[in-house]
Amino acid sequence: MTLLSDLKQIILEKIPYFPYVACGTYRKRLLCVLCGFLLINCGPSKELLVAGRVYEFPDRRWVPEPPAKEPDPDYDFVDKTVLEQMESVFDFPRTFRWMTGNPKQANNIDAFDEVGNSSWFTNRVRTITLEEALRGPDTVDGPEMTHPWEVAGVKTQGVTPGFRIKDSRGDLYLLKFDPPAFPELATAAEIISTKLVHAAGFNTPENYLVFFTEEQLVIKDEITLVDEFGNERILTPEDVMSVLERVTRTSDGKFRAVASKFLPGGLVGPFSYVSRRKTDLNDVFRHEHRRELRGLQPLAAFINHNDIRRINSLDIYMPEGYVKHYLIDFGSTLGSVNFRSEGFEYIIDFGTITKAALSGGAYKRPWRRYNQESNFTSIGYFGVDGFNPEKWRPSYPNMAFQRISNRDGFWGAKLVMSITDEMIHGIVAQAKYSDPRAADYMIATLIKRRDIIGRYWYGKVSPLDRFSIIPSDVGQQITFVDLAVEIGFEQRQETSYRTHQLVYNNFGGRDKKLLNSKNNGISHTTDGTTTTMTLSPELLGKIDALCRDKETPGDRLFYLKIDTHRTSKNWKKSVRLHLHYVNRAEGFVLAGVERLD
Repeated sequence: MTLLSDLKQIILEKIPYFPYVACGTYRKRLLCVLCGFLLINCGPSKELLVAGRVYEFPDRRWVPEPPAKEPDPDYDFVDKTVLEQMESVFDFPRTFRWMTGNPKQANNIDAFDEVGNSSWFTNRVRTITLEEALRGPDTVDGPEMTHPWEVAGVKTQGVTPGFRIKDSRGDLYLLKFDPPAFPELATAAEIISTKLVHAAGFNTPENYLVFFTEEQLVIKDEITLVDEFGNERILTPEDVMSVLERVTRTSDGKFRAVASKFLPGGLVGPFSYVSRRKTDLNDVFRHEHRRELRGLQPLAAFINHNDIRRINSLDIYMPEGYVKHYLIDFGSTLGSVNFRSEGFEYIIDFGTITKAALSGGAYKRPWRRYNQESNFTSIGYFGVDGFNPEKWRPSYPNMAFQRISNRDGFWGAKLVMSITDEMIHGIVAQAKYSDPRAADYMIATLIKRRDIIGRYWYGKVSPLDRFSIIPSDVGQQITFVDLAVEIGFEQRQETSYRTHQLVYNNFGGRDKKLLNSKNNGISHTTDGTTTTMTLSPELLGKIDALCRDKETPGDRLFYLKIDTHRTSKNWKKSVRLHLHYVNRAEGFVLAGVERLD
C-alpha cells in the first residue's frame, strides 16, 4: 500500500464525522486526507458509518464543571443588536461566500447531512409517537397538589409576578402567571411551545399548567423579600396576597400559572449563539456553525419565538459530569408579546431604518401591510397573513440564524413537518383555553404555518430523503422518498427523477464517469411515494471488474447524482449519493448524502 492509501484507510475507518469531499483536484483531495489524518483522535468510532443509524456524538464525556457566568442583559442587547451586526459587515469572506451563493456549511454534520444525538439535540422525530409528543419532557404530573406548597422565593417586580415554590416531594418550581390584562396568553404559549420544541428534538424544562387557590401557598421559613424600593424584609402572608391580587382569577376563583420545574445539576449560565464556551471541553464547534442552532430557525419561525436569544437559554452541568444545553422561557412565543412587528423586523432593524430614510418616510414597514391579529386576548398577534419563512425575523439578531444555509433550513423544516396534525391538536388541548374558538384558531394557525415552512424549505434543495440500498434478483436497488410529494406539496405526475451521473471517485487520479445522462444500466419505478432505482447486473459487473484489484475502501468510492424535476415550475434540484462498493455479492453500501444547492 502507498502512504496515501494508508491515510485513506485510517480516515474512512476512524472519522465518520469527516465527510467524504469530492474535491476537484488531486491537491485538494490530498489536503482533505491529511487534515483528516490530523483529526484521527477527535472522531467517534467507525460504528457510526451506517446509513439510517442514529448517531451518538461524544460530547457527554466527563469534564470539569465550567465556572458559572451570567451575561449582562443590557450589554448583550447592545452586542447582538449593534456590535455583532457591524462586525458582520466587515466579515469579507462571509460576504463573498454569500454573494457567490456558496455559504459556509454547518460544521457538525455527518456524511449523511444529519446530526447525531448530543447534549444539544436528540433525534426524536424519526420514532416519536403521539403519546410521547404529548408527554414531552415531563417526568411527573407537576407539583404535588395534595399538600401545600412552601414558598421559597417571590418576584414582585415587572409586569408578571411569580413565586419559587417547593412541593411535598422536595421538587422546586417557578410559578409564572399571565399579564393581568391578558389571561391565558403567556401560560398557554409556554405550555404549547415547550411540547412542540421538545418534540422537535431540543432540550426543554418541564413546564406544567396548574390551577390553585391561595391556601395552596404557605410560608414555613424566613424568606427575604426585596421591595420596589430595594429594601429587604421578611416575607409575610400579606405580601403573598399582595402579589396574588395582581393575578386574574379563573371563573371558578382559582389562579392559573405555569409551574416550571428547576433543572437538575449545577447552573452554568446561558449559552451564546456565536463562538463557543471555552471552559466546556466538550464544546468543540462554534455555535453559529452548529446545524442544530442554525436549523432552529424554521422551528422558531413556526412558533414565532421572537425572543430567541441568549438569555432564554441555559447550560446545566449534569450530575453525570457534562454540560447539557436547554432552551427555556417560551412565554413570549405564539404572539404573546402583543407587538404587531413580531416576526417582521428586529427591534433595531438597520435594514428597515435605511429603507425608510432613503424613501423619505414613504417606505411602508412590512408589519403595517399585513394583519396577524387573532382577535383573542389569549393569543395576541399570531397568524399567517404575510408570514414568510425566508424573511421571518426574531426581535434580536441571531448569528446562527443569519448563517443558515439551504441545507440547514431543509433539516430544520423536516423537524417542523414531523409535528403532525394530531400532535398539534393534542398539545393545544393541554393549554386549556377557556374559549374553544381560541383553541381552534391556534390549531389552524400552527398547521398553516407548519405547511408554509415545509413548502418553502422543501423547494430550496432536493427533498429526496430516507435513502436505502437493498439487494434484488435483478441487480441492486436504491430506494428513496420525495418528501414534497409525500406530504402533498408537489404532484407525482409533475415530478420526474433522472440519474445524471455515476462516477468512479478515483482518489489520486481523474474521476471516471461510468454512466452518462442516458441512464444506461439504471432503471426506476415509483410506487406511491417511494421510488426505486435498479442497478442492472451488467452495470454491477462492470463496477466489480473496475474494483477487483482495489485493496482499500478509499479505492472503491463512487457517487451517483440524482436530479429531481418539477415540470410545472421548470424546477430542478439534485442530490449526490456517495457509494462504497464492497464486492459482487454485497454490492454497494451508502456512504454519504450530499444535497447540491
